[in-house]
Amino acid sequence: MQLILDNGAEEYVLNPTVDDAEAILRFRDRSGRMYFDLQRKVLIFGTPVDPSSVVGYLLEQLQGR
Repeated sequence: MQLILDNGAEEYVLNPTVDDAEAILRFRDRSGRMYFDLQRKVLIFGTPVDPSSVVGYLLEQLQGR
C-alpha cells in the first residue's frame, strides 16, 4: 500500500499481509478518515483530537465537575 501524504509532498509504503490489508481497508471504510503519523509511523483512523481538549476534559472529570 502506498500512502500519498500532504497532497503528494510525502509518500510512505506499507507492506501488510493480505489479512492486515483487508483489516486496514475495513477500518478506513468504517471510520471515513485515515491519518498517518509520520513520526511514529502509525495509521490513525477517525477524527483527530485536539490534545488540549482531552487534557481539559480529564481534568474536569478528576475535579468532579
